Amino acid sequence: NPLNTMTARTKPTIALGPTGNAQGTHKFFCLTNGTLLKRNDWTEYPMPDSVIRKVNNWGKKSMQPEESFEFSNRNKTPYSL
Repeated sequence: NPLNTMTARTKPTIALGPTGNAQGTHKFFCLTNGTLLKRNDWTEYPMPDSVIRKVNNWGKKSMQPEESFEFSNRNKTPYSL
């Protein structure tokens, strides 16, 4: 299996903020599967309407209030943004 292929390795995410480590790692919410990713290298892109709709759908599925969207870890502890 060759590792250096032309297959895209990017994932649509929303930056949540820094983790606080010395390497400059940041937390990201993955729009594909709702998981938390940590990366220290990323490319910033404009937010299209399709991403806004996807985030709104995630909020509705998780019963979030209309005016906010709270991210929490597996222990239901909210991330401070």
